Amino acid sequence: MGSWYGRASDAWKHRDDRPWREKYGVRPKASPRRAGFEPQWTVEQLWRNPFREQRRWATDGQRVWKEWVPVPAPVTTGVRIFDEWIAYIAGGDKDFEAFCSQYEGLRKSDLEAMAFVLTGMGAAEFHLRYRVMTLDVMLRYTDLPPGEVARRSGIGSLNNLYLTCKREWGVAPMVRRKAIQKEEDIGRYR
Repeated sequence: MGSWYGRASDAWKHRDDRPWREKYGVRPKASPRRAGFEPQWTVEQLWRNPFREQRRWATDGQRVWKEWVPVPAPVTTGVRIFDEWIAYIAGGDKDFEAFCSQYEGLRKSDLEAMAFVLTGMGAAEFHLRYRVMTLDVMLRYTDLPPGEVARRSGIGSLNNLYLTCKREWGVAPMVRRKAIQKEEDIGRYR
């Protein structure tokens, strides 16, 4: 007679030695469409230009700079904490925990959820997309050396700058600059 678990030779018959992914599949990533809604904002809509002023062309169609005008005001989402977080990362700060500690009871997971609902991506992905857009503008509209572009765009070091450019566009930073920069781009912003 067998034990309560059955015979010893039958003890491992229920065991499935297939790899975990083969048994259960890969858990699908969360997406707003799968959740049944469209994001309200894109990174492009919420991005803030790192420059304060831009030159305006002459109204008669000549390619002559006329005057300096302020850069258009950034779009706001209407969600105060999220708008303050965008201003926080636009200022070059990176630490989510430090931002959350400014508000009683706000957790990083709350910020992740808010970013996901409003933009369709998590806070870390939004932050990265934001930095890449700033990097692209800094490469195009300035003649700053690569180290300064990395610092001002929030990417950090030269190594991070190179890795980001290779990941995003498949080329080195200076190759990207030459590909996107036009003659009239230098000096368009300040």
